[in-house]
Amino acid sequence: MPSLRSPAAKRRFFRDLWRLTRMYWTSRDAKVGGLLLALAVALEFGTVYANVLIAEAQRSIGDSLQDKDANAFFTGMGVFFAYVIFFLLTSTYRIWIRQRLEMRWRHALTDDYLAKWISMDAYVHSKLHGQDTDNPDQRIAEDIRNYVASALGLSLSLLAAVATLVSF
Repeated sequence: MPSLRSPAAKRRFFRDLWRLTRMYWTSRDAKVGGLLLALAVALEFGTVYANVLIAEAQRSIGDSLQDKDANAFFTGMGVFFAYVIFFLLTSTYRIWIRQRLEMRWRHALTDDYLAKWISMDAYVHSKLHGQDTDNPDQRIAEDIRNYVASALGLSLSLLAAVATLVSF
């Protein structure tokens, strides 16, 4: 078995990762998934934008306190609370859209892998390897859940982190 640090192992890892990812994005559900992904990206940017607005409102409140300007303070507080509500709505909807996309992606991958699991090739494989495979249906579901949650979560979080870095 080649080392995990060898170039061949790295190529195989990225090839398998691409194959897993491509499986959903070339499925029948890819159009809906693409729309959900675009909406998730837009909501990530919306959340970053809301954070920028909140920071500006906090600066305005601090300036009004420093200047001892009560009208500017109360105006700033109203704007701040409006931005916080915008942030909460955007952030909540962002999580909901991300979960919808994750469920659709998991459903498509699980269907594909379960179809492979109940095929004749899988039956022969299970007879050849006997006890090596324990609860394959649960393993399929758990592995797909972990992969999709990680792939989607990490990529959208990285996008939001880069946008936050650029914004501030």
